[in-house]
Amino acid sequence: MSIGFIGVGDLASKVIKGLLREDSDVTIYLSPRGETASRALAEHPQCIRLESNQQVIDRADMIVLAVRPEQLRDIMRDTTFPKGKKIVSLIAGIELGTLKLLLDSEAVYRLMLTSAAEINQSMIAIFPPDPAIEARFAALGNTLVFDSENDFELSTVGVCMNGWLYFLLHAMHSWFTERGMGEAQAKKLLIHCLKDISAYAEQHSLPFNQIGESIATPGTHTDAGLQMLNRHHSHAAWSAACEVVYNRLTNHTAQQ
Repeated sequence: MSIGFIGVGDLASKVIKGLLREDSDVTIYLSPRGETASRALAEHPQCIRLESNQQVIDRADMIVLAVRPEQLRDIMRDTTFPKGKKIVSLIAGIELGTLKLLLDSEAVYRLMLTSAAEINQSMIAIFPPDPAIEARFAALGNTLVFDSENDFELSTVGVCMNGWLYFLLHAMHSWFTERGMGEAQAKKLLIHCLKDISAYAEQHSLPFNQIGESIATPGTHTDAGLQMLNRHHSHAAWSAACEVVYNRLTNHTAQQ
């Protein structure tokens, strides 16, 4: 199997690195877009940098589109996609119907991942379902296959949430270190807390709020902190951030 990447930006580079970690047989064809990243990746023996997007399309068994939405139409003017060759879009906010129309192909799929694809620990959202696509990218982490495009768009909001969490962790890290904890120890503490939450929630069928309520019982230190968070409407801020991203995604789709 060979995979061709049109666009070699930050996320595409992480996806490629994750694929190379798990598959010693895959060949990766790189487009000249994202010159610095594509030249660096081309030093790997399984990566081949080609001179044009069309060469990538012609030589690869599967195509991954990893460009910004506004760049897609420019690429379409200079390329032709063979009928039946599977095309995977990493482009946020462009719906499947529009992609099929622009690419003149029915073999189009949408994929969304996080930066953790680089270490094969990403959430992998796929729409529509396709066993071959799922099998090809499963090595990058944990797959979630969606029958609904709206659910897929919502999963993209979840991907953005991953980015926001780093800033929350940074704020907490600063709080701990300002009070005397070493930087390395504070980082380990926060990472272990995240692993703790994920592992515990995965093993229980209770809704998240009920797990929280079982911990933040009245009179506990956890409850005192939770009351302060509620007083500052912290949860509303997260909901508002999700709404902003969802509206951007769906409004962009409507404008295509």
